Amino acid sequence: MNSMKAVVVQNKSLRIAEVPRPVPGPYQCLVKTLFAATCNATDRMFLDTSAEAPRILGHESVGRVVEPGARVRNFRAGDLVLRPTAVYPGETLAGMTAGLGGFSEYGLVTDIAAAEADGVALPGGVAGYSRFQQKLPPELDPKDATMLITLKETLSWARRAGAASGKGVLIFGDGPVGQCFAKVCKLLGASPVIVVGHWPQRLERATALGADRVINRKATPVSEACARQRLADVVIDAVGDYTLMDEGLSVLRERGTYTVYGLTKKKDVAFSMTRGPREWDLRFFKMDEAETHEEVLARVRNGELELKTLYDCVLPMEKAGEAMERLARREANKVVLEMGG
Repeated sequence: MNSMKAVVVQNKSLRIAEVPRPVPGPYQCLVKTLFAATCNATDRMFLDTSAEAPRILGHESVGRVVEPGARVRNFRAGDLVLRPTAVYPGETLAGMTAGLGGFSEYGLVTDIAAAEADGVALPGGVAGYSRFQQKLPPELDPKDATMLITLKETLSWARRAGAASGKGVLIFGDGPVGQCFAKVCKLLGASPVIVVGHWPQRLERATALGADRVINRKATPVSEACARQRLADVVIDAVGDYTLMDEGLSVLRERGTYTVYGLTKKKDVAFSMTRGPREWDLRFFKMDEAETHEEVLARVRNGELELKTLYDCVLPMEKAGEAMERLARREANKVVLEMGG
């Protein structure tokens, strides 16, 4: 069979569609996608902004190589890999574009190292995305491995923001990303690590993952909950809401850093000059998921990271719509989808 099932978004609706399998080039491998996790912000963004052109959704995918291309040297059949995609950014598959393309029964990974060694220039979207298509230890449970992507992203961002031993970090957002930030900031030695949100069950999970303090901002203003002390050297907005800035600035220390990780809907920034310290930075980083790959795997091996604690349940791909609805109703934190085929 040369077809497969995929999760497609179009005109702000989601469906399971029969689509062609992607055909690997000489530096690519055909991969059987095993599992893929929901990403609350990115998946919802693609769903909510989808128009006439259909997109294949998903990016937190894990699969196994089944067919390496003729010039592939760094992947072998049977390798477990991150982020197989049915369609790369900037590419098309039977008229479909990339909603990052991981919610599909089959995908591609590209051996960018072999292509570069041979002096072959790959298309920009393929070259950029394939940096994240890294190999995994064979003993790792592929369901759990879907959690690695958010951990790698947040670790990269937190370190660039300055989370470190003796530094206080305040995180806006109690969802999966905010929870991962809490975990990685504690691993970096930050203290106190404070998570701000308003969903009690998510704040409980943040505490279980190591947050020193959680604040329900609907019950208590952030500054009041911090006893009007400046406790944070770093504020990370994992929500992408610039209206939170005055609250964050009220607890930011002198020479602190305020940074926005979450996807923003409103692009205008406004804040009170009187709320923050005399000297502080507003910084926008570009995290590098690939740079933290080996470190995160090492922390999984030594027991510092328990991947199973980061997702709620596993559903078949055919229930992707139900998964998105559960997330929207806050009935699930993160859902892993099992790919069929």
